[in-house]
Amino acid sequence: MALTFDQITAITNKYYMPKFPELVFKQNYLLKRLWGKGTRPSSGESIKQPVMYQISKGGAYRPYDTFDISAEDQVTAADFTWKYYEVPITISRDETLKNDGPEGIRKLMDAKMQLAREQMSQLLANDLYSNSTNDSSAGLNGLDNLLDDAAATSTLTGVVGGAVAGGINKNQNIWWAGKIRSLGGTGIPLTYLLLNKAWFDVVDGNIKPTILVGHNKSVQQYMSSQQSNQRYIKQDDLTAGFVSTEFNGTPFIADLNVPDFGTTTETRNRVYMLNEEYLDLVTHSKENMRLRAFAEPIDQNVSVAHIFYAGNTTVSYPGRNMVVYNFDTDA
Repeated sequence: MALTFDQITAITNKYYMPKFPELVFKQNYLLKRLWGKGTRPSSGESIKQPVMYQISKGGAYRPYDTFDISAEDQVTAADFTWKYYEVPITISRDETLKNDGPEGIRKLMDAKMQLAREQMSQLLANDLYSNSTNDSSAGLNGLDNLLDDAAATSTLTGVVGGAVAGGINKNQNIWWAGKIRSLGGTGIPLTYLLLNKAWFDVVDGNIKPTILVGHNKSVQQYMSSQQSNQRYIKQDDLTAGFVSTEFNGTPFIADLNVPDFGTTTETRNRVYMLNEEYLDLVTHSKENMRLRAFAEPIDQNVSVAHIFYAGNTTVSYPGRNMVVYNFDTDA
């Protein structure tokens, strides 16, 4: 006798869902690191992110000096909205009849759950590196939005009036802007010398990026410019399984989701120098890849379950990160 969909739901919850979140984020290196250290609130109308900004008061004083204690209109927190994702799992009655019994159902669900986690991972990665996901979009706030500059028409996302992240306009609050560097456009390849100039624009003492991420073509171009003994980084527990090299002792990871348009749109090509201490992937603890049970619609002989995720990417200090753009990976 074929298993009921209630029984399949129970099997899915028992054998697949406990590790499903980890397997989703494990497929993308940056998402894996951000989710692994990310906060997990259980409630909240939105995500309140304390921000770091330059304090305008305070300083040296002499005995008996008075202090300036007048009120200041200071922003102390950014306000990020929750972003929601859903991936369906569809099983037809025909599939359950053909895969009857524990072994058959397990084989069927192995394939279904692998597809679901790959789909969820890809959806999150696409939005993370998109230049059009922001406060008002359905998907995660993209890195370009979080780290854009203070220009009246923002450089990375092209927003007239200034990019807004976490409810704060970067053009009106320049302390909320990230650091960006154009390498020059057509005919300019990605080299150590050019990356190093950008690197030292963001290094502050012992505060420096902890990871670099670029498209496969960007990383390959950079590696080709190095001496053979400088090209590869020893794989550790964090980078194992991902193609990577090293830049100034920092992992430089290849990710096909990072924008690369060769010579067609060099301004969209990116390398992200990220300081993960100031970035977070906040996940709602009650919607961290939650499974809704299989249910049968009345007009089809199938059953559909849904996996739900709620969270968002946030930043506390955009200026501790650097976005390198406008270079030619076909040069």
